[in-house]
Amino acid sequence: MKVNNVLIIGASGFLGQYIYNAFMNKGYIVYTLGRTKISPKYHITADIKNTTIQLPNIYFHHVVHVSGKAHVYPKTNEECIEFMQVNFDGTKHILNALDANTLMPKYYTFISTVAVYGLEEGNAISEQYEPKPITVYGDSKLKAEKAIELWGNKNNISYLILRLPLVIGIDAPGNFGSMKIAISKGRYPKIKKNNTKKSMVLARDVANLIKDYKGKYSGVYNITDGYHPSFNEVEIAMQKRLNKKILLQLPLWSIKILANIGDFMERIIKKEMPISSSRLKKLTSTLIFDDTKARNELGWKPNPVLPFIEKEL
Repeated sequence: MKVNNVLIIGASGFLGQYIYNAFMNKGYIVYTLGRTKISPKYHITADIKNTTIQLPNIYFHHVVHVSGKAHVYPKTNEECIEFMQVNFDGTKHILNALDANTLMPKYYTFISTVAVYGLEEGNAISEQYEPKPITVYGDSKLKAEKAIELWGNKNNISYLILRLPLVIGIDAPGNFGSMKIAISKGRYPKIKKNNTKKSMVLARDVANLIKDYKGKYSGVYNITDGYHPSFNEVEIAMQKRLNKKILLQLPLWSIKILANIGDFMERIIKKEMPISSSRLKKLTSTLIFDDTKARNELGWKPNPVLPFIEKEL
């Protein structure tokens, strides 16, 4: 195989490490860019919030942009501004740095989010649904998507924009990681009869999809495991893996009381609480996305999340 150069922006993060390993295992020369060094040899130390990013003037077969600000609920105007600085302005800075090089990349992949749709519940949501983000996180990602589309079309570069739901893997951050810790410590409050379904996807499947991208199609794609497990199924699988029983099982009405208390505490201490009305809404609302487009155009064939949770997590 002809060895090609790949640039991964944000390779030190949770999903970034999966993508980095996928390319490394295929024999690519992988350059990384970010504040944290992961590649011992080919690393570019930079903060994408800065306007002056200098890249080595070499040909990159594939640029993968996985860096971004997430998993933090902004409480101040300064924190909202930082979301835009990292997710939107940072994307423009990377595109400008690529424009400054003599050789342009062949492919560009951007990790986005289903948060761009601005939905808290729904079923079979496809890419045809008009995005209406309700958070600064979703808004900043959507603006970055549009910048990449314009840049890719202008320069005739194949681009892949992946809108991801909850991403599952070893040491996953966010709500899934919090659930695992709480169950392992016996502190997880299970909602009785909660059959709410959510779209999820395995990190390693996302990494392999990006690694195998051939540029035949460009565009925006929802990515899921195609099964969309319920919270109850995830809880059962995690109990088996951790060999822990969920002892605290509460009816929904009692969880609502705790959520109201959490809302009050958030207003007082200005810090996100484990249980709040907004988090409870997410836990009790089905939100499923349709990945038919990715299956038809990209040959997307994901593995189900539940067996991974039960056997490998």
